[in-house]
Amino acid sequence: MKSQSVVISAYMAVALLIVAMATIYVYILPHSQTFLSSYSTMDVKSIVYSRYSWSAKALAEQLHNVLGFKYVYVNITVYNITSGKLISSDYYIILPTKTESLVYASYNLTSFSPNGLMYIYNIRVGR
Repeated sequence: MKSQSVVISAYMAVALLIVAMATIYVYILPHSQTFLSSYSTMDVKSIVYSRYSWSAKALAEQLHNVLGFKYVYVNITVYNITSGKLISSDYYIILPTKTESLVYASYNLTSFSPNGLMYIYNIRVGR
């Protein structure tokens, strides 16, 4: 009788696990990953790489105006590759006018200039 209860509880545990996984994959994951289709990485990349160098304020305003993001955080760090020293660090934030729920996406982009400078762009946007 004791072994039958162990087998029955094992079957119940497997059934409960199947129901939990099905719930996660059918109901929870599709709604939690919808922002991936609404954000296009190429739009942000094309704006960042459209100019040789940006100031944080100019890039944040460009992302805000062109792509319509409500929240924009831009941090630009410039390193000299030949000497290994930090040249500059600049950031700018555009906050939404209303308190509302936003979906955020982060981008980390890097570009190099011919004169040995490395630009690191840390961008976080929200719609």
